[in-house]
Amino acid sequence: MHKKGWLAMTDQTHQTYQTGQTYRFALRYGGWMRALAYLTALGPRWSHVDLSADELQVRMGWGFAARIPRRSIIQARQLGQRRDIWYAVGIHTLLGGRWIVNGSLHGVVTLEIEPPVRARAFGLPIRLRWLAMSLRDPDGFLAALGAPTV
Repeated sequence: MHKKGWLAMTDQTHQTYQTGQTYRFALRYGGWMRALAYLTALGPRWSHVDLSADELQVRMGWGFAARIPRRSIIQARQLGQRRDIWYAVGIHTLLGGRWIVNGSLHGVVTLEIEPPVRARAFGLPIRLRWLAMSLRDPDGFLAALGAPTV
């Protein structure tokens, strides 16, 4: 994330930018996953993470959508070890309200959410209490979020 105020919206799929009081962050996709996600309408063209003063919106194409009040994000951190999600690229649940939304194993940020929020996965309603997502700019996202990090 650039710290020079208003950012130019040059390439929405690869850049972090600010419009008004909303920051948009791109999900990160690896080579083969980018192609597969494009074919299934889950790719960068249809996916983003928007952070405003009041809420976080996460979208991965038609397959995942969540609106999380910022006050409900009790912890945010960058995932330390890839082995924690080595098997998961795409949209996956770990059950118990825990979801992974990623196109890469790199740049993964996890959020703990309390109280859990309603979201949608594959068109079905879900409860979301923990979310892992791969971001092109995880450090910028964490800085913009301003949440306590571990």
